[in-house]
Amino acid sequence: MDAISGMEYDYIASGHYAKVVHPPADQTDSSSVLELSQDMVKDQTYFLSHLSQTQLKRLLFPLGCVKKEEVRKLATEFDLPNKDRKDSQGICFLGKIKFSDFVGRHVGEMEGIILEAETGYFLGNHRGFWFYTIGQRQGLRLPGGPWYVVEKDTKNNVVFVSRNYYSMDKRRRVFRVGSLRWLSGKPSGNVNQLRCKVRHGPGFYSCSFEMEGDVAVVHLDEDDQGLAAGQFAAFYERTTCIGSGVILESWDDQYMAIPAALVFVPVGVLFLVSGLIVNLIQLVFFIIVRPFSKSLYRRINKNVVELLWLQLIWLIDWWACIKVNIYADAETLQLLGKEHALVLSNHRSDIDWLIGWVMAQRAGCLGSSLAIMKKEAKYLPIIGWSMWFSDYIFLERSWDKDEKTLTAGFKRFEDFPMTFWLALFVEGTRFTQEKLEAAQEYASIRSLPSPRNVLIPRTKGFVSAVSHIRSFVPAVYDCTLTVRNNQPKPTLLRMFSGQSSELNLQLRRHKMSDLPENDDGIAQWCQDLFITKDAQLETYFTKDVFSDLDVHQINRPIKPLIVVIVWVCLLMYGGFKLLQWLSMVASWEIICLFVVILVIATITMQVLIQSSESHRSTPAKRPLQEQLISA
Repeated sequence: MDAISGMEYDYIASGHYAKVVHPPADQTDSSSVLELSQDMVKDQTYFLSHLSQTQLKRLLFPLGCVKKEEVRKLATEFDLPNKDRKDSQGICFLGKIKFSDFVGRHVGEMEGIILEAETGYFLGNHRGFWFYTIGQRQGLRLPGGPWYVVEKDTKNNVVFVSRNYYSMDKRRRVFRVGSLRWLSGKPSGNVNQLRCKVRHGPGFYSCSFEMEGDVAVVHLDEDDQGLAAGQFAAFYERTTCIGSGVILESWDDQYMAIPAALVFVPVGVLFLVSGLIVNLIQLVFFIIVRPFSKSLYRRINKNVVELLWLQLIWLIDWWACIKVNIYADAETLQLLGKEHALVLSNHRSDIDWLIGWVMAQRAGCLGSSLAIMKKEAKYLPIIGWSMWFSDYIFLERSWDKDEKTLTAGFKRFEDFPMTFWLALFVEGTRFTQEKLEAAQEYASIRSLPSPRNVLIPRTKGFVSAVSHIRSFVPAVYDCTLTVRNNQPKPTLLRMFSGQSSELNLQLRRHKMSDLPENDDGIAQWCQDLFITKDAQLETYFTKDVFSDLDVHQINRPIKPLIVVIVWVCLLMYGGFKLLQWLSMVASWEIICLFVVILVIATITMQVLIQSSESHRSTPAKRPLQEQLISA
């Protein structure tokens, strides 16, 4: 535009998909208006939104009133040389030149580092941050993906990537916009009921914003996973583009923390008080009943502990509304809850164990679901104590000690009076990039297949389990669990925030009698199973095909909701009676009591949440043999 400003042309016509409505010739003081094109998929007003009024007044967009397919028909009708040319997927004027080659030629290269956004772990090097865009997946060449670019530090030439591009950590709805340019004059101080685009495409967000000096604080009506500083946000009033600005930063965490805090404290009080009551009841029956009848104690404990664990099921089903897609055959579904089973699963997210509880609850054996866990878990307030009373097996990760612990634990299950599930995470720890790299290094040393989406299983515990319980446990449930593509990774904190997600769970039943008889064969069977899991997850991440089994939706049961409502009513009644009694006590004592309760509840919930976080799980150790061979 600047190059021809001195030439005697009234207008410039281009092939952009947009419309410009010019005022009548006798109204030279009126503004030209940028409108959406007829073809919403090809619409390019987002790219044109930062034009000045002077530039806009001299532009014509003949294609703005027709769709792409009509343009194709006209090109064929007039036999134009480009009638069969494929649509450009990049910058149209580059032709066959790759974008990266164009940028490299004109901007150059400067080596920088790639870090994992969540942990700060070093993953590799890159040629320069300007080669990457937020949300980019292709061209990163990193193992264990898919990886997405989620942030760029332009000052230090650092590119941050994550496997969880759609995680709630990356999703925002509040951001600041500067360098604003309005096509038809500055809008009023507070603007509501607008629409906003934060990238090219047919999608809009409803939005509002308020001005803080020269900066607009924008509020979208829903979260966006790819807001990035330096990109444009274009604003629309119905079909008219009114202007745009440059995204400065997004800081939605403070807003997302509010609903979490509003739930965190009351749920913490509920969980603390009800949990202590449940633990006390468990203790009483453990002392009075268990010495005389282990079977009766287990039946009582099953019903008692469910009064606590169902609160977490309520959190998943009724508060966060997390959806679980079950892939299984009809026979397996029919047998759930009707037979003892050894449950074998990969360990990718913070709440894998809770999803197992959801399945156990649906099968009617939540209170008799068991697991093999690290010793530290039994010291967790309330939840860990309830597991100890429920015959969970706790290991010290020293095979000399754990072998005896496992043997004794399996022996206790021989006369278990109800259907039970025994869960075993043979990877030994949750999946992280650091642990994957350690597993890949170990696989290279031992000439094993290099994993990409799972860790190498520690087979000693599994071999011991199969050897000791195969006579009375008829099946192994092989579970493959992952977060659905394009869905946020669920955590306890996000659940408290009411943030939903969707997971895929494949469940295959293997007859225990079909497993090999000798220890080496059992170990190899387990290793082969995880090689298959790895390949399945790789197919899902690259081709979005998860399983060949039929998918089933599981409905929300009413029981967890009823249990929570009853607990709330009981605690409210008890609290009311307590306040009546305390009304005769000095007010400062009442305040101190409530402060103590709130502090303890908050600490309890914080400990529970932190214990579930992947980055706080057992770190990768050196030497690798010590980390990966131990049971």
